[in-house]
Amino acid sequence: ALQQAAQCARSLRDIDRAKALAEKIPIAAVAATVRMENLLAQRDFDAIVAKFGDEEFSQWPFWQVGAAAFIRGQAYASTKSGDKAEADLQTALQYTSDSRTRTSILATMGDNRESNLKDDRGALDAYRRNFESDDRIGAADQVRSVQGAARILTRQGEFDAAIATLKRANIETLSGYWRHAMQVSLGDTFAAAGRRDEATHAYRSVLN
Repeated sequence: ALQQAAQCARSLRDIDRAKALAEKIPIAAVAATVRMENLLAQRDFDAIVAKFGDEEFSQWPFWQVGAAAFIRGQAYASTKSGDKAEADLQTALQYTSDSRTRTSILATMGDNRESNLKDDRGALDAYRRNFESDDRIGAADQVRSVQGAARILTRQGEFDAAIATLKRANIETLSGYWRHAMQVSLGDTFAAAGRRDEATHAYRSVLN
């Protein structure tokens, strides 16, 4: 209950209350996780690494390992420590059963591999695991993964595969930011493929 209350406080941008709630949690591993969540909400990635970089999550209760590893993995990825991020994200994936959280872990793993490790093959694998087995793609991290996979395929000159990947997201059914972002990605891919008329149409769809 205290952990959920801290989450509510963060949603209200009341970090002081979230910090106070963390101090009331009697289970050390859960209290530490909430402290990490509070720092993550403030985007204080350096503080997460400094304060929790030496934590051995394997010694924690098994039901708390995944959450903690995912938070530290995000911090490592954001501070460009790609190898350490990969290790924590693999641990998080191993100890996490919730499907939505696993989707977020895989999206972060793909981004870390692409941006920090310069491993396009590994990144493409992580991204694809987020959407290839699903008939309907709707979660934000799934759409991000579609976008990431298409970006890599475009960079590799696999334009038809990139376009087919983007269309997996059923762009016309999306709304708001993601519809516009995916239309831009489609336009960029058409442009890279030399298909100028289709690129122009995609870009104009955003303006419309």
